[in-house]
Amino acid sequence: MEQNNLLTSFKTLSVTIKNKILVVEFNRTKSLNSMNEEVFQNLFDLFSNMTKLTKDEDIRVIIIRGQGKHFTSGLDLKSDFAMSLASLNDPESTLDVGRKAFYIYNSVHKLQDCLTAIEKCHIPVIASVHGYCLGAGINLIPCCDIAICAKCIIFSKRNNYWYGIRYWSITENN
Repeated sequence: MEQNNLLTSFKTLSVTIKNKILVVEFNRTKSLNSMNEEVFQNLFDLFSNMTKLTKDEDIRVIIIRGQGKHFTSGLDLKSDFAMSLASLNDPESTLDVGRKAFYIYNSVHKLQDCLTAIEKCHIPVIASVHGYCLGAGINLIPCCDIAICAKCIIFSKRNNYWYGIRYWSITENN
């Protein structure tokens, strides 16, 4: 992936460089910047290719923020990923408990790898948080080096039952 393609190839992220600052914005404002599989994959693709990008650009800092009124409303509960997790609790499911647990384990670790790419970035990353910061958004913040929050912000993290299955924070090491 070439540098110019890297900056413009994301459907769920807006990526710009100005004054040696790389700005990464969630651009899913219709869903309050909820995070689906594509958002996680775009974050992984961007941050795992940061060495290539910085080869030609002098980037001093990266800012992650959300377009619109909110940082992120967390995991998109209408996404294929969330719905597939919910379907594991279906009484008609033919999967045994072990296979369900294996699927959940692999799915959660795939999302975790996307956030870990941010954590491993060699350039300082700042989370600029405003509005809602829910669920997976809270998991993203510790992967950044610094978080700057607006005065009026709503944080919420619920680790409980959803569609009858227990779900965990994607940054927990279980």
